[in-house]
Amino acid sequence: MSETSRQQDIRLLPIVAIVLATTVFVVLLSMDLSSANTIQRGQASVVDDQPGAAASAAAPPSGGVDSQAVLRKLQAQDSQEVEDLVGQWVPQLSAKKPGLAAQGRVFSAADVLADHEALRDNYPGALLIWSGNFASYRNKDYWITVMKQPFTNAADANAWCDAQDIGPDDCFAKRLMHKGDSSGTTVYRR
Repeated sequence: MSETSRQQDIRLLPIVAIVLATTVFVVLLSMDLSSANTIQRGQASVVDDQPGAAASAAAPPSGGVDSQAVLRKLQAQDSQEVEDLVGQWVPQLSAKKPGLAAQGRVFSAADVLADHEALRDNYPGALLIWSGNFASYRNKDYWITVMKQPFTNAADANAWCDAQDIGPDDCFAKRLMHKGDSSGTTVYRR
């Protein structure tokens, strides 16, 4: 190889490195977006008040859906029906937030949205709430899916979960309250 060819090859190395890095980034980004749309239905984690990382406020990729904005819109649409449930016991189906490590992965906003939409498809009457709007939750940064199925006591809310044949880790009684604290607002199933 001549000295001139070698110098040309050396000058091309940074360009090749940039192209390679860009390609890897695009491939990883497309894998992340496609995996966000393949959530398994019926496997919602419902750990109440589980600590975790703060919600991601990152903007979506160009042309992507802003999942946080969609979640906020759904929550706003459901808010009046949720207000009718305050003071009642309801079945809680999910508690998720971006950054939550559960079910063998770390949830993104798109994963949280997909989880809620899957539950909404499987359980007509599922509503979305923001835990920060309720004294019933210690952690104020979770998207919560509850059923629009009010009960006067926790036992009846848990019986609804039993009747639906939903596992005890995936459905339990939650009392929605605006005042007070989270004490006595959760009754888990055994």
